Amino acid sequence: MITRQLLWIAVCSCAYTAGASPIRVALYTGTGTTFRARHNVHAVLNYPGSGIRATDLNETAIQTDGTLTRASFDVLFVPGGGGTTISTALGPAGRRNVLGFVRDGGGYVGVCAGAFLAIQHLHISGFTDIPRPANSQRGEGNVTLALTASGTAQLAGFGVVPSAVASQLFFYANGPVMSRVERIPANVSQLVSLVNFSSSSVPMEKHYIGPEAGRGAVAVGANRFGDGNVLVSGPHPETNQMDWPKFDGPPSAPGSPEATLLQSYVKRAAISK
Repeated sequence: MITRQLLWIAVCSCAYTAGASPIRVALYTGTGTTFRARHNVHAVLNYPGSGIRATDLNETAIQTDGTLTRASFDVLFVPGGGGTTISTALGPAGRRNVLGFVRDGGGYVGVCAGAFLAIQHLHISGFTDIPRPANSQRGEGNVTLALTASGTAQLAGFGVVPSAVASQLFFYANGPVMSRVERIPANVSQLVSLVNFSSSSVPMEKHYIGPEAGRGAVAVGANRFGDGNVLVSGPHPETNQMDWPKFDGPPSAPGSPEATLLQSYVKRAAISK
């Protein structure tokens, strides 16, 4: 019997080849995103040989009917910043257009704030942030990650190497540390954890313990929403690990485990079936 994971390996291995048309990404760079996040994501997605072409869009473009369409884009990418601020900036028209885009088969990738937007405002994710201490933020720091069996099966075809991911520090900035929701939102199906936090705390510099600790929690999760794929990520693979106390956070280097993982988010989200 052919398992779902083996089917994913076959799909992932043959879906993207050298010389194929690039995946067209609408990168949200409007109100609510940080300069570091939007700059680094734009740089990493557009590295030569990535097979991806990212175009910046602000909230006005997404609110305009006919801009964010399947005819023009394959994936919408929402980077870090503030999820509530982004939701407010998009407004009802922008949120409606995002929902329609994904429901009709477009991919959605949300990192940090983009993940919170999907989870808390758009309700297109089957994952949720694990409760943290009241009025507390987890802060910024470097974390370690580990691919799950499903993550290995579904991302290996995009060049993601589990041992390279496991030995790399990844930048984290108060993003969601996730578990599956108890009540699955409407039109959400096929939940899968791709990457888990392997650190004893998230981030390591803050040393959270007990129920707030990150070890084993979902770092990257994916699901279907209507006909589209949704992928949410707590950590920031687009940004090189922080060299404390510096906060410059340059883009992850071409070919690095971080850059390859980020690019795999888009490729996983772009698969139509």
